[in-house]
Amino acid sequence: MDKYIWLLFKVIVLSAVMITGVVTFYGVYSFKYNSNCRTPLFNATMATDITIAIEDMEMAIAYLEQSNTIKGNTNIIEFDMSNDIKAWYDGLKYQLDDLKSASKKDKIDQYIALFNLRKLNYLNSGSLSIKQPSYIEMYPYHKLFVISFFLSLSAFLLAAVSMIVLIIVDITRK
Repeated sequence: MDKYIWLLFKVIVLSAVMITGVVTFYGVYSFKYNSNCRTPLFNATMATDITIAIEDMEMAIAYLEQSNTIKGNTNIIEFDMSNDIKAWYDGLKYQLDDLKSASKKDKIDQYIALFNLRKLNYLNSGSLSIKQPSYIEMYPYHKLFVISFFLSLSAFLLAAVSMIVLIIVDITRK
């Protein structure tokens, strides 16, 4: 009985290490995406000057192109247009072209372009958030992340419950 408890303890520790690794992996990719793409997009959306908006949009688009995050879908199970990276990326490129063309015009056209950028990118949920596909910070590893996390969590919970049951059985036998 003690061998089984020791084995289950090892499974719990191993699965806890796996969960920690998966969460760390997510944190690193999320930080990298947020600092190189999401923050510049947010800054461009909130910019009051068109040149700052153009610079930030160019920085975000350059990161997406460098990381080859310009096509695909971030859904885990089924295809959904709201998570289509190509459509989102094409929209960002269109917004950048709109900003560049408006920068050569008068101030009214520049403010209209900035307003359109804010209207298209800003979520109206009451929080300051940018519209983007779900799990894009993990793309193309988003499916691996979700599967690894749930497998690790399942192994942890199964081993923990099994160990508790074995301890209870062991106590009741004595």
